[in-house]
Amino acid sequence: MTQDRHLLKNWQVTANGWRICMRCPTYFASLLAGTLAGWSITNDEANAEPDVSIGLNEDEYTISGKCYDIHFRQTDLISALNDTFICMACHTLTLVEGASLLHCAAYSINDQCNIVVGAKNTGKSTFIYEKARQGHRIAADDLLLWLPKRGLFKTLGLPIRMRRPVLKVDGELADNDKFYPGENIAYSKLRSFDVVDANTTFHLDRLWQLNDERTLRKVPLLRAFKVLRQYTISIPNIALT
Repeated sequence: MTQDRHLLKNWQVTANGWRICMRCPTYFASLLAGTLAGWSITNDEANAEPDVSIGLNEDEYTISGKCYDIHFRQTDLISALNDTFICMACHTLTLVEGASLLHCAAYSINDQCNIVVGAKNTGKSTFIYEKARQGHRIAADDLLLWLPKRGLFKTLGLPIRMRRPVLKVDGELADNDKFYPGENIAYSKLRSFDVVDANTTFHLDRLWQLNDERTLRKVPLLRAFKVLRQYTISIPNIALT
């Protein structure tokens, strides 16, 4: 019975014109459906060659993406989900001409789109989580597609990721029922917060930068291109996000 639970099946994962062929167990497809915004997950009757594969071998998940020959290994289910999102983001990059992956957070207030950049561990996820708890729309917790020649951004529909335990700014436990917890990280459940659907396009209205002291400063739009270029991600380094 346990082996049947991990039986691999083929799925079509689609979002407003994007399509990713995926091979994974049914429970993993259900986890994707319970976290991703704007993505539809259906059986792939044609059994096409998968773009992203997730399997379990001797208590270890193996996650791989075909387009950039990406491979991960995890013993924790939610960490495997995290690596699957990375593979999905990399594959989506190949579907959008002229796009780059941007390491950032993004949200909207009064239809004004704000992007927040900063080095790793400067507090982007905590900042965006607080915006989500305040009811603001979340366009990105960690990754966006950027089309620099067109001045556009596209959402990936990924859930909010927090390190465990999930804490409010004051250090108290918060919203445990709204997250799928793993050993080290947790991902928000679909519709727990207002996450923008995948493949939604928007323009930048304001750019903010977090420094090492977790202080937020506004970046003049005339400098936006130069600053954003600092936070584009090369595929060999994507696991560092």
